[in-house]
Order: sequence, then C-alpha cells, then structure tokens
Amino acid sequence: MSPDTVNSFPSDAIAISRSSRRMTYSVASAEIGAKINALRATKTGLPDATVDPFGRLKPLRSYQGLLTLEYHAPRIDIYLNGGEEYVGHRYQIDPGSGNEVGYGSPTFKDNGCYTETLPATGTGYGFGSVGTCSGQTQNTIEGTFGFWLKMYTGPKGRLQLGPQYSYLVRDAWAGTNTPTTPATSVAPHGIDNMFMTSFRYYLP
Repeated sequence: MSPDTVNSFPSDAIAISRSSRRMTYSVASAEIGAKINALRATKTGLPDATVDPFGRLKPLRSYQGLLTLEYHAPRIDIYLNGGEEYVGHRYQIDPGSGNEVGYGSPTFKDNGCYTETLPATGTGYGFGSVGTCSGQTQNTIEGTFGFWLKMYTGPKGRLQLGPQYSYLVRDAWAGTNTPTTPATSVAPHGIDNMFMTSFRYYLP
C-alpha cells in the first residue's frame, strides 16, 4: 500500500482491567489508527485528516490511551487517572506555490504563539489578534487526582465531599520563529492547572 492509502496504518484497541476487594486498575481505550473516524470518541477532538495539494483528504495517524487507578474504602474513594492523545503530522509541497501544505509542517509560522495581545479596540474586552501562530496540536496529556470523602451515611441520606486536581499539558508541532535570522524552531507548549470540588447530598 502507498502512504496515501486511507487504511495504510493499523488500527487496534486494548482493554485491560483487574480488581481486588478494594483496589481497581485498568488500561482502557488504547487505540492506534489512521482512519477518518479514528478520534471521534476522544475528549480533545484532535483532527482526523488533512488536505493534500490536490484537495484530497489524507488521514492522520493517531493514538490515545487511558490509565485509571481506584481505591475504595467504607469512608473514602480515591481515584487517579492519566491519559494521552496524539496526532501525527503529514505535509507535502504544493507544486504550484512551492509551499508546504498539510498538518504539523515545521515550516509553519509560530512566532506569535507566545505574544500576549491587547483586547480589540472599541470594546476593551474582545479578543485581540493572535498574530502568526499555527499552533497545530501534537499531543495532549492530562493527569487527574481526586477522592470522595463520605462524611455521613445513614438513615437521613448520604453527605460527601469530592475535591479534584487536574494537570493538563498541550504540545504543538514545532514551527518557525520567523523574526530571528536565521529562522529558528519553536514548539508552542501550554499548561493548565485545574482545581474543582463537589459537595453532594443524596436523599435516603
């Protein structure tokens, strides 16, 4: 098969699970594929395909994986989740313009990705122009830790508290930092720390 064939990359899935009285761990939804619909079930919605110089859809190679660990006790449930989603790059030279087209090309300009812009004029709060930043995602990685503390369980119902912390990383394919001479490579990278909590009461 040629590299441009839609199903040229294998697609597979893995699901492993094991549990004891209190401890549970699993490896779920680990997939590798290059089909057009390969990422429809993912959380981040990474692209499925790109377009070649002749306007034809070309699938992008991708994978995703999820690992979960859980601990259950009468008064507390603890969980730890970790996962990654990845999409490959695919690009070609357009014979007409001589420029590279596709997804994740190292010639795409990313020099504006780390420049914080002012709000749009007139409103004071509208988004400003982000400048030159292709910022095409290579992978996202997230780790989550949380627990449910069962503060009360009895004839009047159940009361529980559930704090959670998540650490999210997004990496983009490297592009060019054009203002430098000669042009250097820059790979946009973002981090998000998220803290959430839930306070619940269940009727008896």
